[in-house]
Amino acid sequence: MTNMISVKYFFVGRTCVGGSPRFQLAIDTDGDRIANGNAFGYLGEQDFGGGCPADRWVHQDMANLASTAGNWDLSQFGGPFSATWAEVIAFFAEQTTQVLACGLFDDSGSFAEGARGIAYYDNVQCHDRALEDHQDVRPGTNAPF
Repeated sequence: MTNMISVKYFFVGRTCVGGSPRFQLAIDTDGDRIANGNAFGYLGEQDFGGGCPADRWVHQDMANLASTAGNWDLSQFGGPFSATWAEVIAFFAEQTTQVLACGLFDDSGSFAEGARGIAYYDNVQCHDRALEDHQDVRPGTNAPF
């Protein structure tokens, strides 16, 4: 999935904070096609997300091997709370894993003052899918196909 998890965003009067927005990768680590946890990829250039600029379009490639940002949280798998994409690849390299679902979530506005405001998202890419509209989720849910 290297270079296949990305988003273009524009924040109006807000930033990213409190672990949101984030990508969530539901990962099966034991081959039973049931997720054993989520890897979280936080937007911004700070650990656990943060530092997202307001009032301009920003493209962020969350799966860039050259990135030195610790955007990824692997704590649900016993891994580090702050990992680069290269560290994510190394962490799962010895395991048979499958990504079952990938989505972009923005939910901290209810509890984090800095996350309140307008957010526009474009060109959301999760693996080989570009999420473009509501047709890209299962009917009646927010779960990507």
